[in-house]
Amino acid sequence: MTRIAAAVMVVAAVATADTASDTTRQSWPSAGIRRVWCLTRNGSIEVRAQDTSRIGVEAIRRAGAKDRARLLLAQIKVSVRVEKPDSTLVVEAEMPDSRGVEASFVLVVPRVMDLELRTSMGGIRVESATGLVKAGVDLGGIELQRTSGRADLECGLGPVYLQDHSGPARVRVETGPVECVLRKPGAADTVDLASDAGPMKVFVPEAVPARLDARCSLGKVTVQDLPVVFDANSDTAVTGWVGPEGETNRVVLVDCGKGDVLVTGDYFVVESDILKKE
Repeated sequence: MTRIAAAVMVVAAVATADTASDTTRQSWPSAGIRRVWCLTRNGSIEVRAQDTSRIGVEAIRRAGAKDRARLLLAQIKVSVRVEKPDSTLVVEAEMPDSRGVEASFVLVVPRVMDLELRTSMGGIRVESATGLVKAGVDLGGIELQRTSGRADLECGLGPVYLQDHSGPARVRVETGPVECVLRKPGAADTVDLASDAGPMKVFVPEAVPARLDARCSLGKVTVQDLPVVFDANSDTAVTGWVGPEGETNRVVLVDCGKGDVLVTGDYFVVESDILKKE
């Protein structure tokens, strides 16, 4: 065992005739590590960013296949390693192609750590991170809370929630709702939200980013608490320059293919001659 890896400890092990599970924990110093890459095929990923100098990895393995549960559990391989060329801590689960097999992770990382997270089936949740968050889910959902770095999120089927996000963001959803609460975005930030099918709600209570794009091919788009008011017709993309009176340093795009568009706010009204239809 190297110095940078703490001892692995099995903290729980459960087995019945139909199911088996166990939990292991590892702790790594974060010095020299710039990114965490976490990958599982079937299971959830939760990341808690804190004021810490270490990276904690909790792995929960589960298998449920009647008499084969223990055998399948042993075939779930969890690895944690450092790839030095790009200073990445890789957390990965490999498992047999069998129903009822799952490997989930709970990570504790420094706030400024960049994150790349991927699961085929399960949810991803990130809290209080200030670095890049790149996350992808085929079937499940993604939730970010109190994040302030760049967010790059892709979801096949499931909801995406950005709660109190204050950095640039790119969201792509095939089917599922999108809800975004923006808090004090930077003057140069771009927030780009797109969904093929599903309702979309965006709350902008304090400040408008440099550009806000909200696009939904099938569903209702609602932008609320925006510090500007203007009307937008259904099935029409409208671009309006908004900002403090006398300044035109913000742009908002609300585009709904088939559905309703609602934009509300109480700061001031954008004059109609500033708007243009695309």
